[in-house]
Amino acid sequence: MVNSGIMVRRADTKDAASIVAFNKAMARETEDKQLDPSLVSPGVESMAEGRSDGFYLVAEHSGVIIG
Repeated sequence: MVNSGIMVRRADTKDAASIVAFNKAMARETEDKQLDPSLVSPGVESMAEGRSDGFYLVAEHSGVIIG
């Protein structure tokens, strides 16, 4: 197996801005919708802080979130 250098981990609060940006990009691409960050951010932050039943995973390469 080749080591791709990609690390997958559970997201935390420092990842919230990247996750909001990814959510906005996905909505734009898949549904042609513009999401309001002021509406998306609280939900993402709640999950990243562990205050919700869900969680996000992030993929990093060389310390940069790529997905």
